[in-house]
Parts: sequence; structure tokens; C-alpha cells
Amino acid sequence: MSHSVPSDPSPLQELNRALAANELARASTLAFALARQGELPIVELFGLAGLLGQAGDAARAAELYHLWLRCTDTPLLYAGWYNLAVLQMQNGDQREAEPSLRAALAIKPDFLDARVALGALQERLQQPDAALATWRAALAQIDPELPASRPQQLQALNHLGRLAAARHLYGEAEEALSRSLLLDPRQPAVMAQWLRLRQQQCAWPVVAPPPGVRESDLAEAASPAATVDASDDPEQHLAAARRHSVNQAAAPAPLAGPHGYGHQRLRIGYLCADFNAEGIARLRAGLYRLHDRDRFEIYGFSWRPPVPPGSPTAPPNATTAATPGGDTAPASDASSSGASSPSASSPGASSPGASSSDASSCAASSSNAPPFRTRSSRAASAATGAGAARGISPAALSNAAARALAGAAARTATLPPVAVAGLDHHIDLAGMGDVQAAQTLRAHDIDILIDLHGLDEDSRPGIVAQRPAPVQIAWPGLPATSAMAAIDHVLADAFVLPPTLAPHFTERPLYLPHCAHPNARLDHDDAPPLTRADCGLPADAMVFCCFNPQQQITPEQFASWMRILQAVPGSVLWLSADSEPVRDNLRLAALRHGVHSAALVFAAPATPAVTLARCRLADLYLDTAPHSGSIGASDALWAGLPVLTRAGQSYASRGAGSLLHAAGLPELVADSERSYEETAARLAAKPKELARLRTRLSRKRNSNALFDAESQVRALEQLYLQVARPLPAALASSHGNDNGAQPGTRRGKRATPPRGKRDPGVAMVSILIAANAAAPDALEETVRSALEQDYGHFEIIVSDSSADDTCQRRLAPLLRRHSQLRYHRAHDMAPADNLDHCLALALGEYVAVAAPGECLQADKLSRMAACYQNYPALGLVACWRPPRADGQPLQPAAPLLTADSAVGGASLAALLLTDEHSVGGALCEPAALLLRRTDLGAGFGHYQGKRYTRLPGIATLLASLNGRDCAYIAAPLSHYPRTTAEAAATPAIDEQLDLALERLYLLYEAHTRQHYLPDNARYKALLAQRLQALSALATAHHATLAAAPLARREAIQQALRQGYHLLLE
Repeated sequence: MSHSVPSDPSPLQELNRALAANELARASTLAFALARQGELPIVELFGLAGLLGQAGDAARAAELYHLWLRCTDTPLLYAGWYNLAVLQMQNGDQREAEPSLRAALAIKPDFLDARVALGALQERLQQPDAALATWRAALAQIDPELPASRPQQLQALNHLGRLAAARHLYGEAEEALSRSLLLDPRQPAVMAQWLRLRQQQCAWPVVAPPPGVRESDLAEAASPAATVDASDDPEQHLAAARRHSVNQAAAPAPLAGPHGYGHQRLRIGYLCADFNAEGIARLRAGLYRLHDRDRFEIYGFSWRPPVPPGSPTAPPNATTAATPGGDTAPASDASSSGASSPSASSPGASSPGASSSDASSCAASSSNAPPFRTRSSRAASAATGAGAARGISPAALSNAAARALAGAAARTATLPPVAVAGLDHHIDLAGMGDVQAAQTLRAHDIDILIDLHGLDEDSRPGIVAQRPAPVQIAWPGLPATSAMAAIDHVLADAFVLPPTLAPHFTERPLYLPHCAHPNARLDHDDAPPLTRADCGLPADAMVFCCFNPQQQITPEQFASWMRILQAVPGSVLWLSADSEPVRDNLRLAALRHGVHSAALVFAAPATPAVTLARCRLADLYLDTAPHSGSIGASDALWAGLPVLTRAGQSYASRGAGSLLHAAGLPELVADSERSYEETAARLAAKPKELARLRTRLSRKRNSNALFDAESQVRALEQLYLQVARPLPAALASSHGNDNGAQPGTRRGKRATPPRGKRDPGVAMVSILIAANAAAPDALEETVRSALEQDYGHFEIIVSDSSADDTCQRRLAPLLRRHSQLRYHRAHDMAPADNLDHCLALALGEYVAVAAPGECLQADKLSRMAACYQNYPALGLVACWRPPRADGQPLQPAAPLLTADSAVGGASLAALLLTDEHSVGGALCEPAALLLRRTDLGAGFGHYQGKRYTRLPGIATLLASLNGRDCAYIAAPLSHYPRTTAEAAATPAIDEQLDLALERLYLLYEAHTRQHYLPDNARYKALLAQRLQALSALATAHHATLAAAPLARREAIQQALRQGYHLLLE
């Protein structure tokens, strides 16, 4: 290796001039040349890599880092590895980033930035215990007396405090956050976390500031959720929401305009972290199926991945932290890699955050799912159009390659359609930032978006802030205003939000007739039989209970409960608490009030079925104030347990009162603390009155307004119809359906008469056509066949890299007539880059590719999209795409499989890695696939951060599968042009070498991640075979290689060294 001091300053000066002029292409060429010689300074490396990453070419930036690391001899190599890891984390390559961080630490074990970042990465990889251990180790390395180490110390402490709190390690969490605030008391996000932690521990007084923090600053930093739990003042709720909304990056322009889309059925979108979670989502689980499908089409958008069976714990709340660009990413995201010093900014944020997986929330096995995650009973016919998809079944094989595929497949069986009950479409936003998620919503032309969170701790207000729908309504999990201009209305009832409270809401109230939180639960009464003895309760005592979250218990509420226990001798209070320190705090608080700690009985958090069984053992449910427990009260009333509540001034304090009015028990709504305590004592002294209340609940459970979900949904639908926006008058006058527009049209654009019956209730598909000096006739033929699709919602993007405007002039008549056709010039762009340029312009949730000259069957999109609709756990859908020459088909004359089939993704990937010839041409051409946009990342041909130019199809397929299965449609859904001469062409030596290298790289990636590997003996045999092939090529063409650039020769040598090292392991 050579040293990083340039012998000739002129190339470096040219590089700096190119960087100053933002000429990335020229700067990149110069930087790579300097890096090959070991003469690229680290400052220029970081600067150019940062610019490339910002320009969306992270793969090129990573390539530059790897070249620099191989060719440069410098004591700063650790900084290069670290910044490479930051780039990889920003690009979503978490698995790739871990070895980079460990390489940095191997060179410099005391490199604190890398150790803190490693912990953040482990959290993202759902390894919370490993992350905590890494941050503890980082803190142990830090000398607190060194001012230079303060930033890393703060990051480690804040990470440790946040994650320890999520793991219920409250003592460690509070110590870490207190130390952080002692170092720097000017951290509002950490103050908010510290305050919330005190509430979660029932550590009173909550506002007891650590040294150096003023009490006023601590109160000012309180989150909306903490404020709602502590205060009944609606003015304080509004102020906290406004403070929070200031931190939300406003959209540069609303994604949706003020007008509707004119759908025959209104598209209603529900936005929720996890439709299968506990809490308010459980109470509404049965609501979606009750909507009138003649007038409404129901979409669900969620982002929390399912927790794998057997995992140690659920991931913490998927709260996200704002990035400088206004988008969001998990709070463990890395900072920019474009640092100008070896110690680039460390990943991490002090705000609550969690790791996020890209696994689909629809993909969980039904056997492990909550009771309301059901298999869809409705056929997803919306996507089928004129060509209804045939059932996917095991297939007979047509040739030797197909038999090899079937033999290798671990499973070729029908995939069960798993979905959230009652949703027509469930779209997974996991892994998306706020802007990308909002764009996904916008692509579905949602008429009314209902946010089920508001500003609760699972919320993502940054999505709603982009205004992806014309009308946006809060049905908040946190019962308070959001103070967001992007929210138009809030769902309420006259009790929870009376007219006197409306001035404290920025949203306009929409009033449901009986209750703001109707119960449409799918819980079954299959609770296990329990006795009081099972739960540690006295057999004959008066049992008060409250299973609201412990952070809703305030010192004032607890004091009220203690007075009730003192007024009812022998009574006990049954509470839910998630850890022993919390129980100890409550026992000590009872002793301070003169109540023996034995009067408190504790229950650990439990499933809904167990909670219902517990409620049947208690005598009276005591609600909390000022934050009423709507969920706990709903469970109690469903179980037949009377609930006593105290209605205050705020929406949050009136939730249980609304439930009791709807349930026909208004006498259990107290209007003062004194009335609350007197009523509790009176009912305890009159067991017959309590029994009568139980009987009333049981008899009317299936008829009272609270549990009459169907009538409540009808009322909800009337509100939706009232606020839905019509089409502009100019468009409405020319269309005849209920909402004034032809189905499938986009707002404000010319309508295209449908080819046949269309159903717009499907996700958008983007058809990408990269025209690279193509013949205008061939391009027009492809575009016309794409326009003939009978699928209900698609766009066509043509990116033309030819030197003149011939193709544009040929397409001009079609562009004027068809609003879904878009044309872009990309002068002199390489074919692969041009295809990626098309992808960058795409708005669709799914992506299809068509080559100029390709002829698409009219039902291609509808047939392929139907597979995703029916089987949402699929990784990709492929079809037979036979070639043609002058209108005549070429070989192969038969599909890979003789029937539509489901193929095990792991087995298919293993076969592609070991024998791409058998199936590669049939499955791996982008034009044979329908892909999810989110699976493609930076572009086609990218796998684990590396771009493959000779095997782009295999790389794309491996990235898209990601452990999921593939559906194969045996029908010829398109034909592509190919000449016999082209089919027989022999690749040039450079292409052969690139192909041999990429085959090895794929094996190395599989080995690094232990993905898709055959058994060890077969792997080593295959590896030896490919090493021999590369070595033979290099030997046969040694004269050509001798004249090749040094980097070319070193790449071959490095690949051979790595392979031989693996053989010797």
C-alpha cells in the first residue's frame, strides 16, 4: 500500500475544483483515480462520499470507501470504516454496517463514536440486550473528566436511559438520564424522557428536577402524553401540543389538494402503528368489517413489524426522531457521513426511538396471531380486472431446470391470505420515513384519512403533516388536541367534548351520537376460569380494582383511593404494575397515607382474556383522573363490572364518563373528588346495589349503545359523507357517478376512457420504460400495449436517453390523450442508470418494467397484482416472458413451470446462488417481475449495498425476496424482442470477468449473512469451482489484464484471496 500524501498536487486541485463546482461525475472519476493510488486525502473522501450519498448514489460512495480502505496506508483507517458504517446505516444496510463498525473498533478499541453507533445498530437489529451491554461498555471507557468525550458520553447515556426504560429497567434508566442532564441540562428531549420515566415509576413528586435543571424548564419540556396524564387543564394540553407541533417539519406543499377524487366508493384510510396491538386498536378491531362496501372502500396503513415468535420482547414504541431533512427515521439512525473530520457525528438521538424491521405486518402466522388477526374471507377481486387470477397451486415441471427448481424448493404450497380483519387493503409502511410513507398514502388517492393516534407515544405526526389526503380526521389514542394544521376534524361526542371545550381544540369536532369510542371488539369470551385465590385476593373482602396504565396514577388520585380504603374497612385495591420497583413505590405511598401495604394487591400485565377474567373477580372498577382509562373501563363494562369515574374539564378526563352514559349507567359519573369517594364507599356498603348494576350491564350488553357497533359505524359513515370533498366543478360536470368523477381518474387531469371494466380500489403500479436510443416504432408499440392494461390504477413513466427528440415527438399524441403517461428526458444516460432514473420518478406502490419493443398482454398487471392482493406475504411475483423475433417466438417455447405456482423464497434464492443458468433467464429479468417499490431501495441490481451490473436480476430478486416467497404465473403475459444473433453473442473478456467476480461476490454475501446457503460441503465445492473459473479467465487473458487499471487487477486478486480464505476456514 502507499501513503495518503499526494505526490502530484494537480489531480487533488482538480478534485477540489470539481467538488466546489458540485460536478459529482468529474469529482468521482478523479477521486477514484486518487484512491487507487492511495493518494486520496481523508477530508476529500468524506466530502465526496457525503455528496454522493445525498445525491442518492450511496452504492458509489460505498465503493469509494472500500477502494480507499484497500489502497490507503494511514492511521486513520478506523475513521474510514466508521464513516462507511454510517453511510450503510443511512442506506438501510444494517447487516453490512456491523462488520464495518467492528473493523473500526478492531483498529481503535477506544473509538467511542463507533462503540455508541454499534449499540444503536444492535437496537435496530432488535438486539436490545446487546445494545445495552455495548453502551455500558462505552460508558466504562469514557473518562468523565475529559471535556472532549462529553458528546459521546451524552449519546451513550441518552441511548441507555431510553432503552433501559423500554425494558422496564427503571432504576438504570433514571440514573443514566440524570447523569446526562447533569452534564448538559439544556436537553428538552431528555427532560421529557426523564419526566415520563418518573410517571412510569409512580415516583412522586414527578417534577423533582435533577441538579442543574430548573423546575420550570422541566415542566415546559413535558410531552403531550405526560401533560395529559398529569393535568386536567385543557389549556395546558393545547400548549403542550403546540410545543410538539413546532418540531414537526412542515411539508413544502400538501401532497393532496383541497378537492376529492370522484371515486364511486369513498376511500377511507385508517392510520395506525399496528392494527393488531393492544389498547384502542383492539377495541376498534371489529369496526372495519362493518363498513358499507357499496359506499366505502377501507384501507389500513401501519408501520410496526410483528414480533417473531420466541423473540425475547416486543420492540419498544416505534416513535421516530426527526432528521434534518424533515423526514423521519428510527431514532438509532446514523448521522451524515459527509464529515470533514475522522470523528464524524455519531448515530443516535436522545428522543424515544426504536428499531424497525422491514418485515410485513401481514406476514405473521395465524397460529401465533392475536384473535382478531384473521384470514381474509373476501377475495381480493379488485385487482383482478378482466383477467381473474388463477389459484396458485403446486406445479408439474416442464424441463430439467424446472425439476431442479421444484426439487430444491423447501415448500411449494398455497399461501394462506392473512390480513387484518375487515380491511380491503392493508399497506405496510414499515421501514419508510414520514415523507415516503405519506407519498405511499397519496398514491392510493385516499379521500379521508383517519389518524388513530393523535400525539400519543406510538404516533407519527410527520406522516399526517404532509397532508396525503384532502380530508384528515383525528380519532386520537391520546385524548387531546393535536394542534396540527393538517388535521381538519376530531371525532368526539357531546360528553367528552362539550362546546365549552371546543376552543381548546384546533380541529373541528365531528360528533358521534352516543360515544366517541364505540366498542367493536373481536375478543372472544374465552378467558380462563380464575378464582380470587388464584390472584392473591381475599375471598370475602370488598375488592376495588384499576388496571389502567400505571403512569395514569397521579399522587392526588392515589390519595383519593387511600381515603376510600380507609372508609371501607378490610377492602383491598387491585392494581396493575409492570415491575417490582413500581410496586414498592406504591406500597411506600400507601404507608405514608396510613394504609397498610397489604391492602394493595398487584397484577402483572396480561392478555385481554386474562384481564376480562380478572374483572369478573372484582366488585368495583375505580377509574383514574385526570386521564380516564377508556380501555380499562371498556374491558370492565364488557365483563359486567361497574366502573366509577370522575369527569373533569378535559377530553381525557371524560372518556369513561362517555362510556358509562352510552352503557346506561350515568349515575356512576361523579362530578367531584368528594362525590367520587362517597359513591365508592356507599356502593361498597350496599352489595345488593352493586349486584343490580352488574345485572343491568349483563342484560344490556348486546343492546346498549356502547356495544352497538353497527349503528355507531352507520353514524360514522354519515360523518364521512358530510366532510368528503367533491371534485372541482369543471370535472364534476362531465362525470356521472355519485361523487362526480369517473372511476380511476386522477384529480385535475384529463380522464382516459377505460378499456374495460375498471376498479380503482387497488394500489398504484408504475410501469417503467427506459428508452435508450430505441426505435420510435418499438417504443410506441410498448407504450400502446401498456395503455391497454385492464388494471384500475397505473402510471407509465418513459425516460428517454436518446440524443434527439424523435421519441418524444412520436409519443406526443399519446401524452396529450392519456394523463397517466409521463415522459422525461435523460440525455446520454446509461441503460441501467436510466432505469433507476425511471424508478426515482415512480409514485406507485408496485413497479413493473417494460423494454422498448415489448408487447404486454392486457391483463398482465391485473393478473400479477392479484397475487399480492390475495397473498400479502409474497416477496415478488414473476411471469413467463417468452422472447420473439419479427413477431415469431424463440426458445424457450414453454414456461419454467407448467402451472401457476408458489415457490419457497429461501430455496429459490439458494438455487439462484448455486445455479443461476437454470432459472435466471426465466425469473430474473425485471420485465418478468412485479416488485414492491420499497424493496428496491436505491435501484435495480442492488443487494446488500453493492450494485451488480452483470447479474442485476439475481441481485434484485434476492433483495426483494428477503426471506419471503415467490409467485410464478405460467401464462405468457408479455413478449420481448430479441434476435437470434443477440442470443448467441459471446461476451467480451471484461464482461466475462465482471460476471465471474459477481458470482463470487454473491457467495461471499451469502456466507457473511448466513443466508440461502446450501450445506457446507456443497458450498465449498461451488466456491472452489467459481474460484477456478475466475483464475482460469485471469490466466488466459493475462496480457489484457496487464494493461488494465491497477484497481481492476486488485479487485480480482482480492476476490481470489477472500475465496481461498473461506475455503481454508
